[in-house]
Amino acid sequence: MAGTCIYCGFSGTQDEIEEHAGNCPIMFSGFESEDFEIKNEFGYCSYSFENDKRGNYVHIYNLYIYPKYRRQGKAREILQTVINNIRKIGYNGGIWIVANPKENSIELDKLVEFYKSMGLTVFSAYR
Repeated sequence: MAGTCIYCGFSGTQDEIEEHAGNCPIMFSGFESEDFEIKNEFGYCSYSFENDKRGNYVHIYNLYIYPKYRRQGKAREILQTVINNIRKIGYNGGIWIVANPKENSIELDKLVEFYKSMGLTVFSAYR
């Protein structure tokens, strides 16, 4: 019989799920309240693990690239680092993001398209 961890989406046999339950990196890292941030010389990006009426998911927010580094692929670099970190701990569920262009740096529809190209789910878009 197969199963799935309700916290991180890990899938496996019933024995694997039971073993995983004692070591789930999300369940024991403050799934509902812990925030993480990636920051480097180009900008920063925050993300958190959420559990609400929509289920379990990761919410990426507050992506900011310093103006002198825009249009150089730095947003993609930071987002890919965030996605890699999320996947490295074993989470394989949905990753959601709000599309909110800062300082008129990009058109909203282009930002939404960019996020979708990264495999992200855009759950709100506004200016």
